[in-house]
Amino acid sequence: MCENKNSITLFESGRNKISYCKGCKTYSLIFKTTCFSIPESHYEEYHTLLKSLSPKDFHYFIEDNYYTLIKNPIYPVGFCLSPEDASDLIEMMEQAKLVEEAFSNLI
Repeated sequence: MCENKNSITLFESGRNKISYCKGCKTYSLIFKTTCFSIPESHYEEYHTLLKSLSPKDFHYFIEDNYYTLIKNPIYPVGFCLSPEDASDLIEMMEQAKLVEEAFSNLI
């Protein structure tokens, strides 16, 4: 996770945060207990992937709920999301994009 002077917070609520580093052109996401980075070149692709999830994608049954496995586009790791988690993450990313667009209009 990039935490230098070039990093700006685009979204923050509770344990969730999205920031962007102008220096390394990477988005850092903290979602509940998961932290991961997405290069700028993959961010929209990742957002699109989340929005394209359908009920059939949630096929791992864990503790009374169904989950899907989402992989990081760069590293061979992944994390599980419930349908509610996926919706929350999509909303976070959309709000972060609005803030980012507002910042770019100010500069």
